[in-house]
Amino acid sequence: GAVGLTGIMLYPSSPQTRQATATSPGNFPQVVRISPEDAKKAYEEGSAVFIDVRSVQEYEQQHIPGALSIPLLDLESRIGDLDPNTWYITY
Repeated sequence: GAVGLTGIMLYPSSPQTRQATATSPGNFPQVVRISPEDAKKAYEEGSAVFIDVRSVQEYEQQHIPGALSIPLLDLESRIGDLDPNTWYITY
């Protein structure tokens, strides 16, 4: 099936933030939709950390190598644990 990809920019001066139109739902500093091609490039370059927002059970079945598991319902409460200088891509 299709995968939804969202980039969370915690560092507002990142190049990705300047190039994209951002919205700020909830307490998330910058949330920008990105294309699968941009996500693939970020993965290949190692320029972003991927966060799997599905359930822990779904993550354990299969996930992007190196992705963090933070279920969507926990993401807002754990956002403060993330490095503000890192580009995160949620899926």
